[in-house]
Amino acid sequence: MDDLQLEYLDLYLIHWPNPTKFRAQWEKINNESWKAMEEFQKAGRVRSIGLSNCHAHHIDAILKNAAVKPVVNQIRLCPGDTKDEVVKASLDRGLLLEAYSPLGGTSGTNLSTNILKDPLLLRLEQKYRKSAAQICLRWCLQRGFLPLPKSTSPKHIAANLDIFDFEMQEEDIKALNDLKGYPDPFPHPDKTTW
Repeated sequence: MDDLQLEYLDLYLIHWPNPTKFRAQWEKINNESWKAMEEFQKAGRVRSIGLSNCHAHHIDAILKNAAVKPVVNQIRLCPGDTKDEVVKASLDRGLLLEAYSPLGGTSGTNLSTNILKDPLLLRLEQKYRKSAAQICLRWCLQRGFLPLPKSTSPKHIAANLDIFDFEMQEEDIKALNDLKGYPDPFPHPDKTTW
C-alpha cells in the first residue's frame, strides 16, 4: 500500500486460478489466498474482493469456504469472445462480470486481428454514428458486463465515456456475439503452461 501510495484498494482479485506452480494444490492455495483477501477487506485495506479468469469449478471451490462471497469475475469479453459457459456460471453465482480487453486487443500491428477494423464494426459505426470502440463498450453494457477499456489518451478516455446516449438493436448485439476470428489469446486456466 505504501508503494501504491493508497490507504485502500477498491478491488482486489485472485488473478489466475491455476498456475502450473500450484497446479497440484490450486484449490488449497486459492482458498488460502481468499482467506487473506477477506482479512484485508475486514481490516479496511480493500473495499471489494473478487476473481479473475475463473471457470465454474474455480468459483465453486472458493464459495465452499468463503466467509465473503466474491463480487466479480473479471474475464476477457469482447464481441466474438463471449465465454458463454463462464458468463452463465458467474451470473448463476451472483457475480458481476468485468470485461477486460473489451476492445478485443490486437496482436502487434497485424490489423487482421484488430477487431476495431472488422467490417461489421465499421458498418455499425455508420449506423450508430459511434466509433468501433464505443460500439464494443456499448455491447458490453447491453450484455450486462462492466467494460474495462485501457487508454492513456484523454481523447479516448472521454470517448469511452460517451456511450450512454444510444442503444444497439438486439440483432446487432447478436451479430457481435457471433463475430468470428478474434479468439481469446490466453489458454484455459487449467491448461496453461505457465
